[in-house]
Amino acid sequence: MELNRVVKLRAAMEERGVDVALISPGPNLRYLAGFDIDPHERTFLMVISERGLAFVAPKLEEEKVLDRTAETGAQVFAYKDEEGPDRALKGAIDSAEAVKPGSKMVIGAEYLHMRVKEFEMVRSVVGEFEAYDADGLMMALRVIKDEQEIQMLRKAACIVDVGIEAARRAIMPGVTERRVAEAIERSMMEAGADSVPFNSVLSGPKAALPHGETGDRMIEEGEFVLCDIGACYMGYNGDITRTIAVGRPSGEMLALYDAVAEANEAGRMAARPGITSEELDCVCRDVISRRGFADLFIHRTGHGLGVEIHEEPYIVKGSKTTLLPGMAFTIEPGAYRPGVGGVRIEDDVIITPLGAEVLTKSHRRP
Repeated sequence: MELNRVVKLRAAMEERGVDVALISPGPNLRYLAGFDIDPHERTFLMVISERGLAFVAPKLEEEKVLDRTAETGAQVFAYKDEEGPDRALKGAIDSAEAVKPGSKMVIGAEYLHMRVKEFEMVRSVVGEFEAYDADGLMMALRVIKDEQEIQMLRKAACIVDVGIEAARRAIMPGVTERRVAEAIERSMMEAGADSVPFNSVLSGPKAALPHGETGDRMIEEGEFVLCDIGACYMGYNGDITRTIAVGRPSGEMLALYDAVAEANEAGRMAARPGITSEELDCVCRDVISRRGFADLFIHRTGHGLGVEIHEEPYIVKGSKTTLLPGMAFTIEPGAYRPGVGGVRIEDDVIITPLGAEVLTKSHRRP
């Protein structure tokens, strides 16, 4: 349990008038309680108020929760399958002591992660309430990483670097995308990854599809292979993309590569405290536009990294988020020529008081 994070959440709840926050299995529960749990169809909720901390859990998970929360004073309201969770949920919410006579309870529900099933269950237990987006509350806490989180992100980045080096060794004419992906995954698991959440190897014309699917296509001489891979370490994610040349690609594709590489470098150099997400996106986009490839850069420049692969901050036009020390995100400009191929170069960075620390070290030469 990360009680200091619970304390910060309570402060945010008080500031916004939220009486009770309900946290479902997923990234926010992992962040607050260290639980990586899948209750399947059963209900599992963490219930947080100014004075209370409780869990609603299936009976078969009760001992695990009690063991993990023994020093916190949290109450566990367990239920058997034949009983259903309604009574346990009512007990947990009652224990929060958050009822204000004459006013609706304000309940923080995760708009991105709570199931409709649990949302309606809360309504049936407490009656009408005012909902507040608990995901917004949580992301405001999660967006600034502490030193322990930064260490996990550094390790995850080291692991994806290992994966890219395995890709470089495996890529050659006549080898299939799938074989390269297998080599990448094997190397990252051996390097300490807990899991490999994605592992995309796209060759030749398929590299023009940013979210294409790895298959049995054989890699050919004179083309690019785009490798976008991720690794999870102790709940934190690394994410890297490198575009690797097989022999000598065409002059057209090498020019595309040079534009993306320059944009990636410009983004890494510009990342610092005080710049906004939109401004950083423009730094990368302007480079590619000056090279004449503006229409081929079809996605945002980056996304936050942490207990989720995609989280705040998003490096995209329209985002006024000011980048601050402790924010971690990707810088991944790309350009894609349909039917021919594509290039993306992605690095993981953390904003520091003086600039940005680049976590991914694998070289960026084609």
